[in-house]
Amino acid sequence: MNLLSSNLRQRSAWAEIVAQLLHQPGGRWQETELENNDITLMIPRGGSYTVLRLLLFSAVDVGTPSTMQRVGELDDLCREDRSQVSEAKIVYALETGTAESGNGDSSGEEKEKEKGLEGYMKLQVDLLSTQQPSLSSIPILPISQPTDLPSLLASLQQPPPTPAPTPAPLPAHAHVHHLPHNYHHPPSLYQNSYIPSRDTLLPLCTVRSRNQPFRPLSPHSVAILSGPIFINFPGLRDLLELVETGEGKDQIRTAMVRAFDDDDDNGEMRERARVEAEKFLAFWEHEFGV
Repeated sequence: MNLLSSNLRQRSAWAEIVAQLLHQPGGRWQETELENNDITLMIPRGGSYTVLRLLLFSAVDVGTPSTMQRVGELDDLCREDRSQVSEAKIVYALETGTAESGNGDSSGEEKEKEKGLEGYMKLQVDLLSTQQPSLSSIPILPISQPTDLPSLLASLQQPPPTPAPTPAPLPAHAHVHHLPHNYHHPPSLYQNSYIPSRDTLLPLCTVRSRNQPFRPLSPHSVAILSGPIFINFPGLRDLLELVETGEGKDQIRTAMVRAFDDDDDNGEMRERARVEAEKFLAFWEHEFGV
């Protein structure tokens, strides 16, 4: 059973989402009082499970002492969990559509977008600047607006992609730029480490569709790009080695779509993965002309 904090009803940006989740078929949601987080997801992992504890923020929450206090308390709760099944994540809405952000005209919408992006960056800085170093390792998952939360939660509950076979190690006498394009780096010593620059920036490595609001990459696409399929690429710089070649681009396209091949009912999700792969590649082609 997944849990929703009743306090969300008092927050205008998220109030409607509570009713939407509670009315989902299957009765998988229950509203209750949550002390340290806004949403609790129970995610099966083989014979066990993971408890994912989420905090929901937007620009209006950033820069307040209460926000950092909540993040600190949630981090303490997860680290004190001796069963090691609790994980903390932050969901950040870039736009909320609330009346206080604008009057509904285009200038008000643009101001809200700017405020949302500024808040997103400030929140990252706040987590990196705190006296609790562990807070910097809490992932921030950006969504365009609160109405995207249900699809985000569904993505978080998807089973992880099947890991790729371990590649051959790099020959001692070979230089990386002299290797064939289909060569893969050996597993990184830090492959199980959280790397904030990768996990927080990857969702923003996409382009905006024409006449559509900006939408970050879905958490499932980010999970594929950051591992385990690409676990040999611990940082953005390493991942970009794939983007530099045609074969590498095809590998990215194939990996992002293949994650849904085992489920014939997920044609729509496979198409979304295909579109997100092209947007990811287009972002780097535009930024660096690779």
